[in-house]
Amino acid sequence: ATAPASPMPAADSSPFSNGASSPSSKHIFFFEQFPEEGDGVVNNKTQSTSDDGVPWQLEPESEAYDKLNASILKASLTQGSGFVEMRHTTFEDGLKNVSRQGKAAAFHSSSSTMTSSSSSLRQRTNLPFYRERRLNQHDSESHLAKKWRAQREEAWAELEVKFHPLFKTFFYEMLPSFIAAPVVMAIDGVSHARDRAFWPLRPFRILTLELTIMCAVFGLIYWKPEGLSALDAGTLLMLWTAKSLTIAFKYSFYGYRDLYGEYGIGSEAYETQQKRGRLLLGNIVFNLTGLQGIGLFEQLYSSALIQDVDLGRLHFDVAPETAHQVWDEVKLFLWEICPRKDKDKCDPRKLQESQSKGSLVGTTILENEVKPSSDPPSNPPTETAQQRLVQVCVEVSRGSRHFGSKYELESAQMDLADGLVEIFLGEGEEGVLQRAAVGQLSAALVALHCVVSSHMLRGRIRFMMFYTPLACSFLIGLLPLMINHLAGEPSCFATTEGTIVFVSQYVAMGFFFFNIFYFTFAPLKFFWNQRRVDAYLYGMLAGDLAVRAIWPPVFVDFSPRIDVELPTNVAAWAAVQRVIRGSHFAPTFQKRFNFYRVITFSVLVMDSLFHSFVSIAYPNLDATGSRVSSTVRLLILTAAVVGELTLGMLVNNFSDRHAAYLGKMRTSNTAMATQGVEEGHREDLLASEHLLDTCMQEIEKDKLASPVTVAFFAAEIARVSLLLSVVGVIIYQDLQSMMDKFGFNS
Repeated sequence: ATAPASPMPAADSSPFSNGASSPSSKHIFFFEQFPEEGDGVVNNKTQSTSDDGVPWQLEPESEAYDKLNASILKASLTQGSGFVEMRHTTFEDGLKNVSRQGKAAAFHSSSSTMTSSSSSLRQRTNLPFYRERRLNQHDSESHLAKKWRAQREEAWAELEVKFHPLFKTFFYEMLPSFIAAPVVMAIDGVSHARDRAFWPLRPFRILTLELTIMCAVFGLIYWKPEGLSALDAGTLLMLWTAKSLTIAFKYSFYGYRDLYGEYGIGSEAYETQQKRGRLLLGNIVFNLTGLQGIGLFEQLYSSALIQDVDLGRLHFDVAPETAHQVWDEVKLFLWEICPRKDKDKCDPRKLQESQSKGSLVGTTILENEVKPSSDPPSNPPTETAQQRLVQVCVEVSRGSRHFGSKYELESAQMDLADGLVEIFLGEGEEGVLQRAAVGQLSAALVALHCVVSSHMLRGRIRFMMFYTPLACSFLIGLLPLMINHLAGEPSCFATTEGTIVFVSQYVAMGFFFFNIFYFTFAPLKFFWNQRRVDAYLYGMLAGDLAVRAIWPPVFVDFSPRIDVELPTNVAAWAAVQRVIRGSHFAPTFQKRFNFYRVITFSVLVMDSLFHSFVSIAYPNLDATGSRVSSTVRLLILTAAVVGELTLGMLVNNFSDRHAAYLGKMRTSNTAMATQGVEEGHREDLLASEHLLDTCMQEIEKDKLASPVTVAFFAAEIARVSLLLSVVGVIIYQDLQSMMDKFGFNS
């Protein structure tokens, strides 16, 4: 039950009723009055609009603004122990200092886990958790729920296996490109053939992969040269099938907007926005196409949609220096992913130079121009930072409309400016960034900073991590020659046919093994990055010294330290970890990892088993070099899978570290609340204690319900031992055969 509404200033005493002119900034003020602890929460909200229906706010330091503050203060004094806090939807209240008691009560009214009245839930529209439900509960914003749900449906669609594109893509990929190209053109059109990389024809791909496979398979079956095994023809066909299946599953996890419509395959936007490159595994993990930034950004927003969390409506209270540091790094990232033709106008280096000259102090933004003001600012450092943040954000957002993200379709209907940046940050982007200047850091910016600092690859390292396995794959292809020479078997170079077949097999096998190793190494690198995400989140709670003590070591450049005595910080941290931690970030790619693992590992296990069986039943049909190469490939892939399982296990076990530290903080807050602290501080501590408890329970249950998986099995130490046992049996049989071949068992 809620208490009766306490008296508020009369309508005629409010500056909204005196005919004051509406300023140009368009924001809504809410006045929320929170009684003492134990009483019900009552929200008395007043909204003011201009004559044309546009919400507006009072200019700070104006006469009407001072009258409003006086009326609020008078009302709070007449209510005894009650108080009034001023808030608005764009969160620009961060520019005003509020009491600890006000923050605690504001959290009580806005948190879905701590509100005791369902009616107050319907009145609150700022709730970040279960955003779709909250929008539906409020009539004035129910139309936004449809737009939010449309984006959530698209995000969830990426987790569904779509069988029509799966089978169609598998059929296309099984054909050589010079045959698949006309087939795709006849069925889907030229644009589809172009977007699937079948058209125009690529001579290098045809010569180095497709013709070599045909030549190797034909020669191994019909010419049967000495020193080579006909079983390798079956290996090549299995590897070709595995390649086709992995690409087919990639397309089967496309969202509906990636497959059809304005941004779908075959559309002009699909090519101009380089959608095929964005959705590549190598782009998300290794940044091969240079589009990793926008890809990670889309995956972050998609993860938030799946969790139904609006991070733009939460914030952290940190030191202003920390907020500036986080924003500076995010600003550089936004500049990196900005379209090239828009980069000059939002170059942070130019803005920094302008700032050092003082040209951004007291400026206004008008049609992409920065014009200095003649009036000196009242607070130069804060004003400079605010102007810099607003300037960069506006310029980047104007360019971001060219990203071509499928989540930008509803941006106009949601009353947001075009661009993924503003969609993710939410309504009132400028207010969120202005808060960063005074130490109130948006949870959306923290999540973006964490993902970028943990996953983003820049410079030459991204190419080295990709091409080093490629070189190793071709070196492994030389093993049959060396093993046959050591075993004293005839050389395949004795005949022209043998030379042609070996070269063809060597090139094809090198590319195929790299393909399999790539689909194993990429998840390995991804889970390593996810462990860095966990360390970043842990550093926010425990500090950098605690992160350094983690074993095995994990490296984090910087994470903003937060005070867990404030419930707003705990709520924001809980929301961020729900979106980016463990299996929740980029769930589409993590699901693809499982299918890739099953396909690639199954092919190499079957290949090794097939060689082992033939070496026992038909020893004259198998070549020693071919069998050893098969065993080595299985060993390398097994080592990579063991590493993937180990990293996945470390990510899952990090939940225990988070839960343990949250439990310590809960005990600390409870103990401090009993030490005779101020009433407002005590309410903060108790609210944080309750939130820490619920967050700790969520993390513990989430570890059981949604762990990181490898080949659809939870990453646990038991899976490692099981894998090594299965592979060990195969390796033992191969070693026995080779020892017999070389005469060690005689």
